[in-house]
Amino acid sequence: MRTKNCRRWLGCAALIGAVLSSSQAMASAPASCGGISSISQTVAPHGNFYASSSNFRVGDTITVSIPAGPDVEAAIWAGSSSFLLSYWSNSGYSTTFTLGTGQTTLDIEYANYSTSSVTITATCSSPTVASNDSDKARAVQSIGSRLVARQSSTSISDATNSAITGQLFGAPAGLKPSLPPSNLGGPGAPERADRLIADDSADDRSYLGGDARMRPSFAPRSQVRVGNLNFWSEARGTGILDRESGSGGISGGQLNVTSGVGLQVRPGLVVGALTSFEHLDYEFRSLGGTLKGSGYSGGLYVGGKIVPSAWYTLVGTYTRLGYDVTAGSAAGSFNADRWMVSGTVAGRMPLRGGAAYAEPSANLLYVRETQAAWRDTLGADQSGRTFDEGRFSVGSKIAKDMRIASGLLTPHVGAYADYYFGHNSDVPTGIDGLGINHNWSLRTVAGISLAMDDGYTIKLDGSIGGIGDNVQTYSGRASFTTRF
Repeated sequence: MRTKNCRRWLGCAALIGAVLSSSQAMASAPASCGGISSISQTVAPHGNFYASSSNFRVGDTITVSIPAGPDVEAAIWAGSSSFLLSYWSNSGYSTTFTLGTGQTTLDIEYANYSTSSVTITATCSSPTVASNDSDKARAVQSIGSRLVARQSSTSISDATNSAITGQLFGAPAGLKPSLPPSNLGGPGAPERADRLIADDSADDRSYLGGDARMRPSFAPRSQVRVGNLNFWSEARGTGILDRESGSGGISGGQLNVTSGVGLQVRPGLVVGALTSFEHLDYEFRSLGGTLKGSGYSGGLYVGGKIVPSAWYTLVGTYTRLGYDVTAGSAAGSFNADRWMVSGTVAGRMPLRGGAAYAEPSANLLYVRETQAAWRDTLGADQSGRTFDEGRFSVGSKIAKDMRIASGLLTPHVGAYADYYFGHNSDVPTGIDGLGINHNWSLRTVAGISLAMDDGYTIKLDGSIGGIGDNVQTYSGRASFTTRF
C-alpha cells in the first residue's frame, strides 16, 4: 500500500490548496466536518491528490465512493496509524464510517494508476444535535461565567469595603463616629475636639449656640483603639430580573458568603484577611442550558485614612472554582482559576442638620479568569479560555443616624453609575450574547444598619443593578460584625 507519499508526487501541493478551497465543489460546511461537507475530485490518468483537514468531531460520518473500472488507490487515516479506509482495486467501492475519539484530523490520499480519469466523491455529515448543543454549551460557559465573575467580585469587594470602613471609624460602613461621652461640652471642649480629630479618635464636630458648647452630630460611641480585632461575615444572594424575552431568558442566581478578620495596626490603618464561598445555579432557557458550580476564595485587604474624612481600600483575592455545564444533549465539567483586585476611594460630607451625611465613592475592580479545556458528552473538545472583566463605579449614598435605646440606627439610600468593560468572550457565531454587555448602567441601593453600644453591628440592604441595560440583577445582603 503506497500512502503518505504526497511529497514525491508532482502537483500535490497545488491540489492540497485546491481541495481546501471552494473551487473543489464543496457544499456549505456545517459547524464540524473540518469545514468540508463534500468533495468531488476528478483524478487524471496516472494522477493523484492529497489533502489534510482538522477540526472534525466525534460523531462526524464520512462516506467515500469510488467507481468501478480504473485501477485506484485510496486511503484515509487519522493520526500516525489509524487507517479508516485502505483500498486498492478496480472493482468499485463505497463505505461509510463514523469518527471516534482522537480522530479529529484526517489525511486523504487518492492515486489513479489507470489510463482513464476517475471521479471520487467524499461527503461528511455532522449530527445536528452534536454540533448545535456543543456550541450552545460553549455559549452557556462563556456568557454564564462572565455573569458569575461580575457578581462574585462585586460581592467580595462590597463586603470587604464595608468591613474596612466600619473598623476605620469604629462603626460599620454607613455610620459616622462621634466623640466619646467625656468630651461633650464644657470649657475647653473645642480644644479637646481638635486633639481628638488630630489623632483620629473622631472625625467630625459641630458647634451650636453662642456658648461654644460642642455637641456630637449624633450619639456617643466608643473610641477606636489600636489593636482592635474585628470579625465580620456577610451573606449575599443575587438573582436575575428577566424583564424581556429578547434578553436571553436567563434565570437563577448565586449565593456568596464572605468572612474576614481585620486588625487596626495603628490609628487610621486596617489590614486583614478574608475567605469566601460561592454557589451558583443559572438557567439559560433560550439555549436549553444550565450553569452550576461552586468555589472558594482567599485574600488580603488594607484600608487607611487619607484625611480624617476620606479613605481608601485595596482588596486582592484568588478563587478556585468548579463548573458544571449542560445544553441539550451536551454536558461537561471544568475547573477555573480567578484573580480579582479592587480599589476604592471614598469620603464623607455632613449634610444640613448634622445627623445626615453623603458618602461619595469611586471603585475600580478587575477580574481575570482562566478556564481549563474540557470535553462534552457528545465528544466535542472545548478549548481552554481566559477572559477579563472589570467595572468602574462612581456614585454616592446618603445616610442619617438615629439614636435608639442601646445603639444607633442608620437607614441609607444611594445610586451608582457602573461601567463594565473587558475582553469580549468567545460566544459562538450566531448566538446572542444574552444581554451581558459592556456598557454603562445604573445601580440603586437601600438599607439599614444597627450598631449596638456593646460592639455588635447588623446590616441589611438590597440593590437593583443593570438599570438601563437589557438584563437587571437584584441582590440582598445581611452582615454581622463584632469587635474583640
